[in-house]
Amino acid sequence: MTVKMKNCKACGKEVAPSAKVCPSCGQKLKIGMGKKLLIGFGVLIVLGIIGSNSGGEKTSIPTTATPATASIPETKPVAVEPTTEGTSSNVNIKVLEVTTPEFTGRDTVKQYPQGSWIIVKLSIQNNQKDAISVTSASFKLLDKEKREFSSSTEGTVGLEMTDKKTLSFLTINPGNTVEGYLAYDVPKGLTGFNMQASGGMTGKPIILKIN
Repeated sequence: MTVKMKNCKACGKEVAPSAKVCPSCGQKLKIGMGKKLLIGFGVLIVLGIIGSNSGGEKTSIPTTATPATASIPETKPVAVEPTTEGTSSNVNIKVLEVTTPEFTGRDTVKQYPQGSWIIVKLSIQNNQKDAISVTSASFKLLDKEKREFSSSTEGTVGLEMTDKKTLSFLTINPGNTVEGYLAYDVPKGLTGFNMQASGGMTGKPIILKIN
């Protein structure tokens, strides 16, 4: 295959088409248009390959860190010690007296507990606009383990033998105040009781201090 030669524009000597400098006079030779197009096409191919390789990569955008919110200290509820007087659903209840007799009743008919008696005397004032019904179920003793102690039927009978008014069942009209006793049979030596009391059958329970 015969290679077509080209002439140097400076000295007129024939030179190879791929030569960049004339071997005779040293003149720099211009690249032909076809070769320029070939080079340009090659550059475009290379750029396309580079672009396709980088297309799958995600550019990470720096994010501004959200400032930490100042932590607010938790407010713990303050424990309130029970008192001997409180109000349940607009009914005032007050502990007047607490005794621990050996028995209830008369000398001839004595009511002894399984453990020990705790006799509680209460004052109940009805400040509602209608009458309330009070029963012994409205009043329970609670020990330190939150166990519930209901009033004793035997202890109540012994109290009534001595003409002591009990709170086993009664109706209190608006504005009236009554006083009465409740008897509880608790384990011997057990102390630290509170009373859960309600102002009537539907009254909100409150806690009263006993001993």
